[in-house]
Amino acid sequence: MKKKKNNLKLSSFFATLNCLLLGLLLSTAILAQKTNKPVPPPPNSPSDCTQGCTSNDVQIQNAYLSNAAGVRLSDGFVCPASGTAQVYLTLELTTNTPRVGVTIYTKI
Repeated sequence: MKKKKNNLKLSSFFATLNCLLLGLLLSTAILAQKTNKPVPPPPNSPSDCTQGCTSNDVQIQNAYLSNAAGVRLSDGFVCPASGTAQVYLTLELTTNTPRVGVTIYTKI
């Protein structure tokens, strides 16, 4: 009779264990670590990375003023008499990573 009692306890243990494991596998609730840090809003565009986005793997090889087509302005370029001219800052960059784009922010 004692053997039957042990078998009953053992099978009851395994049945409980199976129910718990099945409940874990089929549950949809996910609990993660909670922090009190505020979550920053998502970027407005893929290149909106003005804070803390420093890869440090891009080097500027050359920088010059150019027109809209990227053609370098001559060394003797002078702004017109109106005092304004539309020019572009062209940067020639190198990197050791397979990047498809780089965004550079600065204050002028």
